Amino acid sequence: MRFFNEKRSVRALVAVVLLSLLLWFMVKMSKRYDYVLDVPLKVVNLPEELCLKFPVPQTVRIELTGKGEDLLRLNFYPIFYRIDLSGITKSIVLNIAEHPEYVRIPDELELRVKSIIRPQKVEFVMDKCRERK
Repeated sequence: MRFFNEKRSVRALVAVVLLSLLLWFMVKMSKRYDYVLDVPLKVVNLPEELCLKFPVPQTVRIELTGKGEDLLRLNFYPIFYRIDLSGITKSIVLNIAEHPEYVRIPDELELRVKSIIRPQKVEFVMDKCRERK
């Protein structure tokens, strides 16, 4: 009989520990956090006859703020920095830090871009595309 009571108390202890861990996790996920993340830089709507003369950075480092649960869910959604070059013909120097609205975050996530860390400015120089024969 004594063995049965010890087994029951161990089960109760394990259940209490698991429940307390679950509650702790839920409280932590409801708080707001700042998170630094590297996102891909995508250049879109480049005219067909023009090419970029120099390579641009592959990633942009941004700082996001939001609830812990949204930051955790961010791993399952695509996020990127999108630059539209449809009206550019020669060159442009874009101050990326002034355009946090170019970061594409899915609507399901309640995240906000706090700042753009690096690069601050990117130069886009266009040239006519040529093929080598």
